[in-house]
Amino acid sequence: MNSPVSAFSTIILTAILLGLLVVGCATLPEEFDRPESNAYTDTDHTSIGRATHDEKMAHSGQSGFLLLGNGLDAFVARALMSHYAERSIDAQYYLLHDDLTGRLFIDQLLKAADRGIRVRLLLDDIDLGGRELGAAMLDSHPNMEVRIFNPFSRKTARVTQFITRLGSVTRRMHNKSLTVGPVLFFASPRRCASQLLKWIKGTEREYLGEFIQCDT
Repeated sequence: MNSPVSAFSTIILTAILLGLLVVGCATLPEEFDRPESNAYTDTDHTSIGRATHDEKMAHSGQSGFLLLGNGLDAFVARALMSHYAERSIDAQYYLLHDDLTGRLFIDQLLKAADRGIRVRLLLDDIDLGGRELGAAMLDSHPNMEVRIFNPFSRKTARVTQFITRLGSVTRRMHNKSLTVGPVLFFASPRRCASQLLKWIKGTEREYLGEFIQCDT
């Protein structure tokens, strides 16, 4: 008959072995083919490049910026930048929600790609659970490149990986930016989501309300 101490030791050992098994199943390969992709630099001939040429020459080595104080301006700026892009769009987002704002943003990127614009989209995997097929479909577009930052394993629950891969999956990409050219650069503290653009119900219409953070 086993003693209580022996039985407890067996349980602990079993738990450790199971934990190691889970870690092994959740581990992703560190080395795999990454197609090389570089930013375009020959953008002076584009409409945006020509429109900003004189300002660039007058302030060589400097950058100009404009603060946007509300969510409507922030979204419209992104939409217009995507609409008038002629060469490339680089977007990086920590969270891109599957809501009205996220869908409108993706729609602008797809329309740009359909016009022949090269679109590169970098997304953190923290918000992509269950939406992998959508990301793969975007990446299948001949003018779109979608990359996932620090992906979770799809073989194990994400909650478990926060324990078994502590220090790995907890390293997230918090960028929130849109670059066109690379002449225009939009930086934001906001995630691409309706809740942070702050939809407010009005008596006669719906409008985007003020937000305490600023975009540039």
